[in-house]
Amino acid sequence: SMQQSSGGYFFCQMVSAFHHNFQVAEVARGVNELVLDSFWDDRSGEQAAQVPELPPPKILKTQLDSVFHRDRSLVQNLGSVDSDERHPSDSLLAHLAMYALSYGDNPRAISLLWKCFISEIRLDFWEERKPLPRMPPRGEGEGEGEPWPAIDHGRPVIEQKLQLIHLCILRLRRGQGGGLEISVDPFAEGNPDLLTSDLIEEFDYMFEISSNRKNRKDVWMKMHGRAVAAMARAHLEESAAAQKAKEGGPGASFGTFKKAFQSSQYFSTFSGLCKSLHWNGFTKDRLKEVWVAATATAAASAEEEEG
Repeated sequence: SMQQSSGGYFFCQMVSAFHHNFQVAEVARGVNELVLDSFWDDRSGEQAAQVPELPPPKILKTQLDSVFHRDRSLVQNLGSVDSDERHPSDSLLAHLAMYALSYGDNPRAISLLWKCFISEIRLDFWEERKPLPRMPPRGEGEGEGEPWPAIDHGRPVIEQKLQLIHLCILRLRRGQGGGLEISVDPFAEGNPDLLTSDLIEEFDYMFEISSNRKNRKDVWMKMHGRAVAAMARAHLEESAAAQKAKEGGPGASFGTFKKAFQSSQYFSTFSGLCKSLHWNGFTKDRLKEVWVAATATAAASAEEEEG
């Protein structure tokens, strides 16, 4: 038999504790319930006698202050966890995870830490419109004409959700969204970069299971329609400006738009993430439809101005 001092024994204990905590979390109806005394009092048998302790408020406050406010230059490695591009050790989520690990097999303490973490984001950052700390340095989008940063789809989904909150705060700080009522449409103003990986997967799933071409077209337009339409309008405007300045050139056509789209950052990014944006006949047909609609709208606007 394994001795208690052996690494194998303690590893088995860790696996057993993880399995037990997973079962507990499945029974609970949410994180809030895991924190309550009543949840643990209602559990029968041996488990009811082992009510996990909650960390003191002072400890929680110290940990949250460190997660949100400690200078990143003071953090070298967060213990012995090495940093990499996918899980950077100085990210907001990494700091939270390290403190969660400090509670070991105490699901009640971890749930309270998460609850306080979310409350801090809502009260101190969202309502005060303060950008979240430890976000990827992809541009702040604060100044006029400055491009908005995009969600980093190489990070875990939960961290992408934090980035989404951060980007919404940046929009609110610039005065977009009309107070705290910000648009939930990720394609508003041709900015599809507010989609997290799980939402992209949902669109792809709907696209793949669609039984007919019309349904697939509807999903494609919901996923890419506004962004592509914005690019078509921009292409037409640039071409019209060049013609007006007498810079020459053949003018805008579906062929030039198609080339511009294929070389765009949008296509480069999302063709690798979305199965619905593979370069094939279906995608080209959708581009053609968007282009025809954009040229018709531009022509109608030109006629109104002349009239």
